[in-house]
Amino acid sequence: MLINSWKARPALPGGIASRIIDHYLGEESRDYSTEARELYATEEKRRADFERELLASRLPGTTPSVPLAAYAGSYRDRLGLEARVWLEADTLRLQYGGGESAMLSHWHHDLFRARWSNPLHAELMSTFVSFGLDAEGKIDRLHMEPNGDEVDARRVTP
Repeated sequence: MLINSWKARPALPGGIASRIIDHYLGEESRDYSTEARELYATEEKRRADFERELLASRLPGTTPSVPLAAYAGSYRDRLGLEARVWLEADTLRLQYGGGESAMLSHWHHDLFRARWSNPLHAELMSTFVSFGLDAEGKIDRLHMEPNGDEVDARRVTP
């Protein structure tokens, strides 16, 4: 594992810095590595529990309301950022604001789970993308909340 990887988090450099500060201040040092390991174990358990609850909430046996190709198109949010959705080998893909792309996996009904290409984003910024239908039954909007930010976008091109 690399020291600067997201898995190391800032606890390792923080623990080293705290140990150095303890030494120079004449304080008794704590076992920072054990504290960090316990913190990571708690966080990993919390993530596993959350994922288990999320999977339990999934409605089995549903299908999208329209063919996958009908979701493809450009959507624009209130900030003017484009969310582009396209079909690539029977899989929906998403790119938001010209950034990285995500694979959209059908979750249930018109809800898809975004799996970002970047492993850091895939682990820390998992999000769902929901699509809405207009009165004619055509996809006209999408909603997602990456990193806790709400994105509501209207379709601009098919």
